[in-house]
Amino acid sequence: MRYHFFLSWIIFILFSFSAYSQDKLPKLGECTIDELQLKQCSFDTAASAMVIFDAGTVNFDETGYIILERRVRYKIFNKAGFQHAEFAIPYSKKMQQVTSIKGYTYNLENGEIKTSQLNNKQVYEGKIVNNIAEKKFAMPDIKEGSVFEVTYSLLSRTYTMLPSWEFQLDVPVQYSIYDATIHPLVSFAHYIRGNKPLDDFKKAYSNRRPYYINNIARNSENIIYIMRDIPAFVNEGFITSDNDYKVRLDFQLTSILNKYGSPEPILSTWPKLCEELNDYEGFGDYIKDAENFAKSLYKTTNLQTMSHMQKYEWIDRYIKDNYTYDDDESFTASITVKKLNETKRGNSAELNLLAIGMLRAAGIPVDPVMLSTRDHGKIQTAYPFLDAFNYVTGLATIDSNLYLIDVTEPMLNKGEIPTRCLNEAGFVVKKDIDDWIEFESTLKSDIRHEIELSLLPSLDSLKSEVKISSVGYDALKLRKEYKNDYTSLTERYLGDHKTEIDSVRCQNLKTSTEPFVLNFTKKLEVEQVDGKLIINPCCGMVVSENPFKLPLRTYPIDFTYKFSKSFAVNIKIPEGYKALSVPENITINNKLARIVYVVNNSGDALNITGVYQFKKDVYPSEEYQSVKELYNIIVTKFNEKIILEPAQI
Repeated sequence: MRYHFFLSWIIFILFSFSAYSQDKLPKLGECTIDELQLKQCSFDTAASAMVIFDAGTVNFDETGYIILERRVRYKIFNKAGFQHAEFAIPYSKKMQQVTSIKGYTYNLENGEIKTSQLNNKQVYEGKIVNNIAEKKFAMPDIKEGSVFEVTYSLLSRTYTMLPSWEFQLDVPVQYSIYDATIHPLVSFAHYIRGNKPLDDFKKAYSNRRPYYINNIARNSENIIYIMRDIPAFVNEGFITSDNDYKVRLDFQLTSILNKYGSPEPILSTWPKLCEELNDYEGFGDYIKDAENFAKSLYKTTNLQTMSHMQKYEWIDRYIKDNYTYDDDESFTASITVKKLNETKRGNSAELNLLAIGMLRAAGIPVDPVMLSTRDHGKIQTAYPFLDAFNYVTGLATIDSNLYLIDVTEPMLNKGEIPTRCLNEAGFVVKKDIDDWIEFESTLKSDIRHEIELSLLPSLDSLKSEVKISSVGYDALKLRKEYKNDYTSLTERYLGDHKTEIDSVRCQNLKTSTEPFVLNFTKKLEVEQVDGKLIINPCCGMVVSENPFKLPLRTYPIDFTYKFSKSFAVNIKIPEGYKALSVPENITINNKLARIVYVVNNSGDALNITGVYQFKKDVYPSEEYQSVKELYNIIVTKFNEKIILEPAQI
């Protein structure tokens, strides 16, 4: 794309500038007795560890590399904090390099400070996931009361983006500073995520070693960002990406000075971004090649006799049946359409852009939709930058209705997109138009449990016959989890110790248009106390612990999609017994959720109908306490026991 044309120019003239921070840090390798005697974090007394300071300094070097030098110092309060001494430095295997790793642990022994240095032989490479690798190591001699610090350099082989900076970590941070020196030839925009403002912001220009263009001096820019007393970020689940809610600083290149001294804007508007994409060989040109491939393919089909909806369904199923998704998320193709057809395997862009090209060849209007997957983070719509995206799908218009198309999940039906794509909004790539589409789950997701319980003659166990039916994303999750793996299926539902009556089978494992059905029979032990029989009617197949435990949550609850779970339980009361204690009925139905639990006692049987349904995909933080209380009700009510006693005592 256009800004790549400036690479040779930038590499030729970039050179390093040293940034000066007015906040002095202690020398590397030195620790104070006050730090070692510190007993707790002043603003989070329950913390098991804290960061005393976290300092990042950024410069450019003469080769065009961006160099981040980071130095971070931790205080360990108790054994629960030892985990933070297992350190990991993530980096892009293709674009970055980690160097100059040093580490020191400090302990107070007999009134003297003992220093233990990290042995570089203990540093090893972690697993590479989606091209992200890690340098991993454990700090030596960690004890309760230890202080340790780590320093390293991160070299990035790109001039287009400054490294991001996380002010907020998974432990409280006392002081965090990011000190960046920007070369005169480039400009960056910055934006701060999270709900904490900066404590200090300094911006100045340095006239040391200026760069001259047409005899005009261009000075480097030095920017310093400071935060203090940052609370720990606690991820208790039901969230898109930590990066969406952590206090964090991100940058994006906005312009480059050309050799005449004039700024060249970089993708300054959404329409210009569309133009760049449509001209790019791994995007617009790839779609055109896919159209040409499709036209040749259609000569051997009866596609032209179909309606637009039938064509859409045919193309959707054709790609899902003939190609395999390689689990690599991307918005650009890295291989040609010809190569894709040879291997029948591609990344998300290669498959979905193929679908777009095939739809266009069939005469169906369709536009690419750029998006960011849930684990990649939300899109900042005010900043038209490609780095915000990591995925592309399509949006087709058929009979004035809009239909999304994504062909990476064979077990999803037409118009349904994977849950990883349900991340607020996507940018529709149209010429000269700034257009967005909101992503919200319309796919009904439901799990229904039909349970028949009957006590065996010995009364010390019962026979449970269970049918579980699921539709929507819940069905997809189960199908992907088990596929043809009956070993894991039986282990989950029958456990390790199977009896003669235990069995499991499933239906519609590969038929996405029908509910996924699981049937199993299992022998369960019955608790007996003083001749009374105690039975768990839901057989442990309901949430048993509230996942929401924080006193306050500052970020939304994101369930990804609306869902419901229901139970229809029939318990046969053995002859000579009666129900002594059964749960009370409850009905809650409000804008947040619906909870129903009803017990009918006919004398020889108990019939229980239970359901809990959450009506929103996403609940704002203001509704956290209400959702937390609803979960308390679910956990309590659906795990209540039934007590049977002899009819004649």
